[in-house]
Amino acid sequence: MDVNAETEVKRMSRDYRHRLFWLVGLSALLTGCATFRDIKQDMSQWSLREKKQPWDRSPDEEFDVMGERRPSRIIARDFQPRNFLTTIRVITALGEDQKAAELAFDEGRNLYEQAAELHEAEKPGEAAPLFHQAGNQFREAAARWPDSAMEEDSLFMQGEAFFFADQYVLANRAYESLVARFSGSSYLDQVEARRFSIAQFWLRTSEENKPLLGLNLTNEMLPTTGIASEARRIFHRIRLDDPTGKLADDATMALGAAFFRAGSYQEAADAFDDLRKSYPGSPHQFNAHLFQVKSLLATYAGPDYDGAPLEKADQLLHAMVKQFPNEVEQQREYLASEGSRVRNMLADRDYQVGQYYESKGENRAAGLYYASVAERFKDTTLSDEARDRVVEVAQKDPEPVQPVAWFVDWFPEAKATRPLIPTETK
Repeated sequence: MDVNAETEVKRMSRDYRHRLFWLVGLSALLTGCATFRDIKQDMSQWSLREKKQPWDRSPDEEFDVMGERRPSRIIARDFQPRNFLTTIRVITALGEDQKAAELAFDEGRNLYEQAAELHEAEKPGEAAPLFHQAGNQFREAAARWPDSAMEEDSLFMQGEAFFFADQYVLANRAYESLVARFSGSSYLDQVEARRFSIAQFWLRTSEENKPLLGLNLTNEMLPTTGIASEARRIFHRIRLDDPTGKLADDATMALGAAFFRAGSYQEAADAFDDLRKSYPGSPHQFNAHLFQVKSLLATYAGPDYDGAPLEKADQLLHAMVKQFPNEVEQQREYLASEGSRVRNMLADRDYQVGQYYESKGENRAAGLYYASVAERFKDTTLSDEARDRVVEVAQKDPEPVQPVAWFVDWFPEAKATRPLIPTETK
């Protein structure tokens, strides 16, 4: 086959792929049938370069309750008119093409510099489209030359361009791809700072507009669905992807606070507990203790349920007095009130157990629980009452009287078990 014929075959093949993806894109816009939903589900598993990428997730990531990373996922916005051709070029970029990567990177850098000048001149309306075009160029550059320093630079610049274009979903995907591909990148601190600010913005927007943000179809700064959960996932990933980074403890504190405000108190308690144990030097330590206590008390369901949250809260309150005397002094009234409430609830649990045994006639066991309340919880209102109950039950039969003793006496007493090896007699 001569060169001209080979070129024509390649052109026809490329045109065919373009037509195919145009049809898929039109289906996304015009249909909502089950067939398209299946296609969309399949597309969500595509990577930017191939079906699967080993760096998309670690082996244990699919079990992460916060959701796995899929930085190479294709999303609906990739098929918007201004992103469509780039998406096609990225998907079909199978194999290394250094020259194409360099051309795309240079074009992206030129567009980025023009946009930056307009941004500094306070012309955001003119800068945003150029930033967006630059982001698409960097996206293509990253796909054209994988496993290279240019891919690392391109992923970072792609994130920056989309970030300043207010395309935070696309920016976060680029940043997440960079972290997944180049975990020791020199850009890591900057990337995590950007992601932290994106998560803060999403979470704040979600909390301020809860009735309006079940499904987002208009604001390109926000995810389509699950805005608050996606923000929490980013905080979670920051602390996992860069556990010794500058923002790891901040992200953990933000995650716990987000769960707390959402009413997910057990998840909040777990996040604050992780912060206490993993970052002992964090300036958030006092607040982590304080809000873990609040979260634990919110999870306590009453004396008929597990008392572990109360026991843990009591331990934390005692630890706070020793570790943070200055901060405790500022919160003295609240902590004293909560400390008294916790102690009274713990005393009430044991006291009710004592009452249960007493109602069954098991007065010896009841006396032990009453004595525990009187001794262990001297600072509670139940202490004196428990002491009186100790005296009362001591005057009763220690065990319930057998109601049908004559019937039990009919049965012979069990004989002692004979030893398996006879003992020698002297």
